[in-house]
Amino acid sequence: MKIPTIAEPLALARMYASASLNFTYSYGGWEDQDKQDAQYKRIITGQLGQNFLASFCHLNNIPFKVDNSHYSKSDDFDIVIKGYKFDVKTSNTNLPCQVNAALENKNIDAFYFFNTDKNYTYIEPLGFISKKKYLEKAKFVSEGEKIPNTNFIQRFKNGSYFLDASELSEKGLLPLINIETKKVEVV
Repeated sequence: MKIPTIAEPLALARMYASASLNFTYSYGGWEDQDKQDAQYKRIITGQLGQNFLASFCHLNNIPFKVDNSHYSKSDDFDIVIKGYKFDVKTSNTNLPCQVNAALENKNIDAFYFFNTDKNYTYIEPLGFISKKKYLEKAKFVSEGEKIPNTNFIQRFKNGSYFLDASELSEKGLLPLINIETKKVEVV
C-alpha cells in the first residue's frame, strides 16, 4: 500500500543527506563531483524509509531504537525493533529488494524494504525478511552481469543480491506490531 509522504520524515532525510554527503561511502561509484546530486538523492531515499519506520514504531508504541551514530561514521544498524537489528532498504527504482554484497557480513538480524518514487510523494512498506532467509533466497549478481527480470547490468564492484518482493517473509507494517522471538528467525 502506497502511503503519502508526510513532511517530517522527508525533511529529516534531506537534512541528514546534506550533512552526510561528503562522508557517505559510494557503493554506486559516485565519487565523481558531477554525480553528487545522484548520491544526495540516494541518501534521501534511504533515510526516508528509516525515518518512516521509526515514526510508525513511535505512533504504535512499538519499542525501537534508531542508530544515532554520527553521519560521518558507518552505522552498525538502522533501527532496533523489539531487540532485532534491522537494516532498512528503500528504493525509488524497480529494484526494491536489492542488498549490496558489502552488507553480507553486517551484524544485523533482518532487512526491511520500502519503495518510493523519485519525487518522494509516497512511501510503500514492502515488508521484512531475516538476513539468513534473504541470503538463502536472493540471487547474487556480480559486476557486469544482467540483473534478473530487468535490462540493467550490475555495476557494483562487489556485486549485489536481488530478491523479488513477493518472497518477503512478512508483508507491510502490521507484522512489526507482533514480532516475537521466532518471527524474525534469527539463527
